[in-house]
Amino acid sequence: MRMLYAPRNGRIRPAALAAAFLIFAMAAGCSMLDRGPSPSSLTYSDFETRTLDNPHLKEFIESCLHYNISPWPPTRWDRTMLTLAAYYYHPDLDTARAQWQEARAAVITASRRPNPVADSRYQSVSNPEPGTHSSIVDSNLFFPIEAPGKRKHRIAQAENLREAARLNIERTAWQVGSRVRHSLIDLHESEETVTLLRRQVALQEENDSYIEEGASRGEFSPLEATIARISFGDARLLLAQGEKQLSDTHIQLAGALSMPAAEMEGITIDFGFPDDPSTSFSLRDLRRHALQTRSDLMAALSDYAAARSALQVELAARFPDIQIGPGFEYDQGLEKWGISGSIPLPLFDRNQGPVAEARARVEAAAARCGALQAQIIGEVEGALAAYSSARAELDAAEGLREGRERDLNFLQAMTRPGEVKRLAVYDARLLVNTASISRLSALSKVRRTAALIEDAVQEPLTPWEWTPPAWERNPRRGGGR
Repeated sequence: MRMLYAPRNGRIRPAALAAAFLIFAMAAGCSMLDRGPSPSSLTYSDFETRTLDNPHLKEFIESCLHYNISPWPPTRWDRTMLTLAAYYYHPDLDTARAQWQEARAAVITASRRPNPVADSRYQSVSNPEPGTHSSIVDSNLFFPIEAPGKRKHRIAQAENLREAARLNIERTAWQVGSRVRHSLIDLHESEETVTLLRRQVALQEENDSYIEEGASRGEFSPLEATIARISFGDARLLLAQGEKQLSDTHIQLAGALSMPAAEMEGITIDFGFPDDPSTSFSLRDLRRHALQTRSDLMAALSDYAAARSALQVELAARFPDIQIGPGFEYDQGLEKWGISGSIPLPLFDRNQGPVAEARARVEAAAARCGALQAQIIGEVEGALAAYSSARAELDAAEGLREGRERDLNFLQAMTRPGEVKRLAVYDARLLVNTASISRLSALSKVRRTAALIEDAVQEPLTPWEWTPPAWERNPRRGGGR
């Protein structure tokens, strides 16, 4: 300090000023501007490169399934692999991961300690006393000391928010997987419906030809022939609508995977849905499991804990921070050393406003937790009620189809001795096919309501073939789109 501020002919040395400027520049940081990463826009061409034969996708799926897939791409895709493909490509998970990274960085910010503050002042005396110097230099170094507990509670708040962001990744992953499952249910129903509608068109066409031939021989009236043609046309219309629905479900599945719709063409899907999805559920067990494990509720509880920590920060802020440190003063040739300190005086405000706001945020977070718990209970009970109704509808549809199959078998047996007309057999076949379509619709409704139960508890009802991957990392970070 002596060499830095020693005067020569009553003036501060230029080297001292340069050194002081250098110190302040270093304190300001070596880098004045950090632009950070540039936003990566997903262009149309980038989106079109998303394929199911991506070798990086293969590595990701194999790392989750813990076995090699050969050949690649697989000849048949099941729900597990398609769900993992959605985890690989879907931008919702990218957003959730980015939010988690932001929350992790906030913990670093919350745990930092305040930097010392350097203060310096130079004065020149225009009329110094004879024999004295004309310069006065005053320098102080302050070390901020925070109120007790403020940093600890600030870190706890940031850590709770970080945990809430991590749980949001898990919730987003479940939502992505749920959309894949619902899309597969719709796709399976559409494929099976189109198959049954094609059979119905074939039956209607055969029936129409039979009646047309009979009408030409006078066995059937023109009215009966017209009705048969209308029924045939209606069946073809229903088939066209079913094929349109099938195309839409392929697009829906592509959207759930965040991939081009063209990728869904030509792939074979092993749906793996059981023919009889009868399962017994306990409302009490499901409700308790949902209230203990659902990621959105756990995230809401983390938000509540963060709000409580924020309240503690504001309560600690009622006690002001202090600044203390050594000081040096060069006063017209006299070198003076001392200790300086400063403290705000809480005369007009003791942080009452921020404390009241933080307390209100705690109450709001607690209310959100209570509301979410009630919502979860309602979702579980509603899904179970819908599943029970769907099961009853499926039982009725299966009973109807079995009854019509028995009628068809009876009629077919009676046609051998010529006791029943051939037309009655055609009608019975149509009724069996229509009952099969109704049974398929009821079965799909059971699968959808079972999926709603899974969504309500955010837990698969049947064991998965793989361990959930580390959703926190971006699997495309080192690979392609």
